[in-house]
Order: sequence, then C-alpha cells, then structure tokens
Amino acid sequence: MKLKPIMKCIGFICAFLGIYYAAQIVSSIVAGIIVMVPLLSQGVMADPNAITTQLFNSLGSFTPYILIFSMAISLICYFFIQKGRKTSLLKSFDCKKLSVAPIIALAIFALSFNFALGFLMEYLSNLDALDQVFNQYSELIGMIIGGSFWLNLLTVGILVPIFEELLFRGLVYTELRKVSSVTISVFIQGVLFGIYHMNIVQGIYAAILGIMLGYVYHKFKTILAPIVIHIALNASSVLLSTSFGEKFTAKYETLMLISSPIILTIIFAIIVFVFKKEQDSSELQSSNIASDVVLTDSN
Repeated sequence: MKLKPIMKCIGFICAFLGIYYAAQIVSSIVAGIIVMVPLLSQGVMADPNAITTQLFNSLGSFTPYILIFSMAISLICYFFIQKGRKTSLLKSFDCKKLSVAPIIALAIFALSFNFALGFLMEYLSNLDALDQVFNQYSELIGMIIGGSFWLNLLTVGILVPIFEELLFRGLVYTELRKVSSVTISVFIQGVLFGIYHMNIVQGIYAAILGIMLGYVYHKFKTILAPIVIHIALNASSVLLSTSFGEKFTAKYETLMLISSPIILTIIFAIIVFVFKKEQDSSELQSSNIASDVVLTDSN
C-alpha cells in the first residue's frame, strides 16, 4: 500500500471530524457569551463559583441548539468537500431500503443492549474506585438531556444518531475502506467514535457500540441499519431519563436484567445468520438479473 492514499484518507477523516468539533466549539462560545451578558448586568461576576454554576446550568439548556447548529454547519461543509471531490455526499454511503423485519429486530436488539448497558453502568458506578469518573459522567449526561424533553428527544434521540451514522459509518468508514480491510476499517472507525465522545466512560462503551454499528453497516449494506439501532438506543435513553422511565426501570428491573442478555444473544444470532442468508439471496438474485441483462444485450 502506497503512503499517499493513506495520508489522503487520514487528511479527509481529520477534516470531517475537525469540522464538527470546530462547529461545536464556536457554537458553544456563542452560547456562553449569550449566557454571560445577563450575568454581567446582575453583578454575579464577583463570585467565580456562582459564574461557573450558572454558566454550566445555562449551557445545558442550549445543548440541543448547539448540536443542531453544529450538525447543520458540518453537513454543509461535507457537501462542498464531496462536491469538490467530484462526488456526492449521498454517494458516500450505501442507503438501500430496509424491510420491516430487520428494523424491528435491530430496534429490539438496541433496547436490550441499552438495558444491559444500564445495569452494567449502575454496578460499576457503585465501585469506590470509579466514583469520581462516574460523577463526571453523570454531570455531563445531565447537561446534555437536562432541558426540554421533546427537544432532547428530537436532537439527542433522532437527529444526533442520524448525523453520527452519516459521519462515522458513512464518511469515515468509506475513507478507511479505500485503504484497509473491512475488519480494520470497522475497528478504527469504532475507536474513533469512542474517542470523539471525549469522556472515558462514554468513550469505552461508545467504541464498543461503534464497532458493533460498523459491523451492522457492513452486514446489511445500508446506513439505515445502524441508524435504526442508534436512534433506538438514544431515544430510549432520553425516555428512561424521565420520571416515568425511572419508575418503569425500577418496577421491571429483575425482568430486564434476566431477559436482556438472552434477547441480545437471540437477536444477534438472527442478524448474523438469518438476515445474512436473505442478503446473500438478494445479492445472488441481483447478480442473476445483471447477467441476464448482459446476455440480452449481447444477443
């Protein structure tokens, strides 16, 4: 493998990720200025602790708007980057239709994964050695989903999963596949997905999730498959953060604890074996149709 294609791949991946980071930083600074102006007029500036607390709490309510602005700016930049490369943003990933059966299976898989992850996180958070790490993680999550429920459901539950899949399983994975195998590409984009979250707790499970989503994308040959899982994960997390969700989890905790690993195993087996056969059959049918067309043209 020549060095030039690898460097080109690294350059575009850094550009894609850097644009999103830069958009988040700029929008966060703007939101911070908007928050600080009223504090100046109220005379809160004399108390540094009050400033920090007020700024932190206020920025939480701006989080959905920061995310929407950052994603919109990033997509516009990605559009022009791909246009400059003589290609289309939509051609950067496969977007074939997904039938109802796999959508349901993937959604159930995501919910089971989320429940199992929640129980694991609860257990780890009770360990004294990880107490500080999980406190920081809880504060971060509280800031992200601490505002309006419906706005959080729209942004964190739907828009963010779609954007992150287009970015990581779409643009990043596609660039990696130009210079590496499926296995290496799936692994690297998953690790980058973990690092992107900039938090050790989120980073570890996001890396595992990213590898799983990369595998699902490769398996189903459509970006819609990981999008379904990601939306189901994030939307269920937003729902479970409400008082209703907390009561539901407490009431059915034992049932979910027992059933989640079982359902995960069953659905994963279905994804690997049953849908693989359907996909292979569909690809074989498409290949036969293409062959018939070639034969007809030659005649």
